[in-house]
Amino acid sequence: VVDGHALGVVLEDQTLTDDLLALGRLCASVLACRVSPRQKAEVVGMVRKGVRPEPITLAIGDGANDVAMIQSAHVGVGISGKEGRQAVNSADFAIAQFRFLQRLLLVHGRWNYVRMAKCVLYYYYKNVVLTLTLFVYNFRTAFSGTSLYESLMAAGYNVILFLPIIFVAVLDQDISAETALAHPELYVTGRANMFLNNAKVANTLVEGLLTGTLIVLIAGAGRQSFQDGGVYELGTVVFSWLILIMQWKVASLTSTWVWPTAAMWWVNTLGYFAFLAVYSVWYWLSPDFYGVGLEVLSDGTFWILTVAVVGAAAVVDTALEHLRLQTRPTIA
Repeated sequence: VVDGHALGVVLEDQTLTDDLLALGRLCASVLACRVSPRQKAEVVGMVRKGVRPEPITLAIGDGANDVAMIQSAHVGVGISGKEGRQAVNSADFAIAQFRFLQRLLLVHGRWNYVRMAKCVLYYYYKNVVLTLTLFVYNFRTAFSGTSLYESLMAAGYNVILFLPIIFVAVLDQDISAETALAHPELYVTGRANMFLNNAKVANTLVEGLLTGTLIVLIAGAGRQSFQDGGVYELGTVVFSWLILIMQWKVASLTSTWVWPTAAMWWVNTLGYFAFLAVYSVWYWLSPDFYGVGLEVLSDGTFWILTVAVVGAAAVVDTALEHLRLQTRPTIA
């Protein structure tokens, strides 16, 4: 326990500040009483600057004298009550009672960390796979700049794929709220950054490279079957594989299938093929693509190879995840 006067003396001397921080880190909790608003903010700053690696700090308060402290922390939580709304207006999150902090952190905080980790890693994955197919194709065209994909389809890659993962990033729940509250130790996944770290990013990039390699190899083996419609026919085949593999990836990342997520997944998947059919009959939109989409969709070889490509990508994904669980399991 430290009071305001003692804290003022300590914070004026860097050596005493370092000693207080070292002592505080050995304690389960530290109480500072009768401190000024400025001193509250300085305590937060002391922790942010003195602890390495820098921790994520949270400050919670219910009055105007807590505003400086709330703004000094990484995350500010304001409690709306009899002391006005100054703290709430300055905070990142607002709650009605202090006891709601438990649910805010253990449930919603953890859910959002896991969701964002899935979303970020998915974007790495899908862009690595796309880039690899274009990179390899450049070798076949002597780096002439010839595009494998029709311009509108290439531009629509991220447009087509962003909605399903957004629904996962908003609605997914890897564990129930009851489980998160009953086992608060699961909160360590966010504090220790278990789901979004350098190792996770490296694993995602490796998986993307393996998936892209599979697509390139199978496309190379079956390219003779897709030459009648020109380069865009082969490009449409590969692009369709990319879309379906990414849809599989979203499905594998989804922990909770609620109806909006499932509906968007199916609308997105079926909508792509509907777009392919319609776009290929609108000559005025893209004369070079006229009839290409329907030619691909009516080709039995395309569907056989699609099953092979998506199945192989799913096997790679599942095998890598199984290997991770066996070699580097996490708490959740």
